Amino acid sequence: MTRLAPLLAALLLAACSDVVPEDGTKPVALELNLGGTTGLATLNECILSQATALLYFDGNLGLSSGDFSSRVLWSSSDPGVVEVSNGELPAASGGGYYAAGVLVPHRTGVVQVSASYLDFVASITLEVQPVLLSLEPELTDIAERSHQAFELNITTASGLSVSAAEGVSWNLDQAVSNANVDASGLLSANSAGEGRFTLRAQPVGCDRSATQSLKVSTIDHLELEREQPEAALPVGISDLLRVQAHFAGSGSLPQNLSSQMEYEADDDEIIGLATVGDALKLSALEAGSSGGVARFEPDQGSSYSIRLPDYTVQELDIGSLRLNPQELRLVYPATGELTAWAGFEDGIERPVSRHVSWSSSDSTLIAVVTGGESFGSVQIANSDYSGQAYAAFGGYTAAAGVLVYRNEGP
Repeated sequence: MTRLAPLLAALLLAACSDVVPEDGTKPVALELNLGGTTGLATLNECILSQATALLYFDGNLGLSSGDFSSRVLWSSSDPGVVEVSNGELPAASGGGYYAAGVLVPHRTGVVQVSASYLDFVASITLEVQPVLLSLEPELTDIAERSHQAFELNITTASGLSVSAAEGVSWNLDQAVSNANVDASGLLSANSAGEGRFTLRAQPVGCDRSATQSLKVSTIDHLELEREQPEAALPVGISDLLRVQAHFAGSGSLPQNLSSQMEYEADDDEIIGLATVGDALKLSALEAGSSGGVARFEPDQGSSYSIRLPDYTVQELDIGSLRLNPQELRLVYPATGELTAWAGFEDGIERPVSRHVSWSSSDSTLIAVVTGGESFGSVQIANSDYSGQAYAAFGGYTAAAGVLVYRNEGP
């Protein structure tokens, strides 16, 4: 996700220019641009941008230019679509004022932003494109006495995910006693109830918001999802499990409670248990057999438990390694997923993405994530490039082609 905090800090500072024309120079033209684009440029709804005013001089040393963004007088043909600051526009977050030339898009449409300095006037046409706002995860119910962290995703028309520069306002539309949400989007549930409520997330300073209808419900049953096949687990290999809470209502979506469970192994010398993100990582430590138990035990309310699979851990040698898929075609800023599969001496292939060493033909253009739960996630730069991603494990190496395509959108 694109981080806008440094940009916001710059936008809130009063812009200044130290340009001092040399002797014998005179201004000859004024030009406006947005990120280097002149004439026609695009903005994204709810996302701040900084326009620049360049004043050109003609003198003894030829043509030169200076940033006069803080000295020109800015105006917008329709402030209801795009408002432009002259250094006096209060920031929506209440933290000062937007710098001169900051563009605040309020809704989709086309406007002309102009700037004047002395006898010079320049304009740029701006098209505000819509953004998609969505909440993750997508849920219908929240287990009583549980909590759930939500995130607001802002996606531009070109597919770029961005953050809300001035933060997000989280609220419940209805006054309810069995749920509340804090400023970070963490929703806490108390006792179950039949009434539904609406969770709303709105970027600060934006008229748009994303909502989700929820209800606090009693857990009907727990279900385990596992990554590895139901076979012996080789020593040194891990399994990734998730505990899903299911609800009785028709059409209800399950809630992942993995990070809120307590885990206990029957024999912790054979299997090791650790919570990683929103999953349980079960590691095969030494040969033998062991299972375990997962418990949801809130301070108040009912407790639930579910048995972990019974694992047989064996010493097994690797015999092959491959990547799936064998080729990725990605348009920036899309990401791809590669899974490393190792064949073992018992004839069974197992996913081993967390255990291989990942690399690429050019790490500045193709980066493979090697942490948390995202091992094998491929991230790319905004450039046309044809390369490869590599995985190495147990003396074997596998490769997958990665075709990267530049995205010209905002």
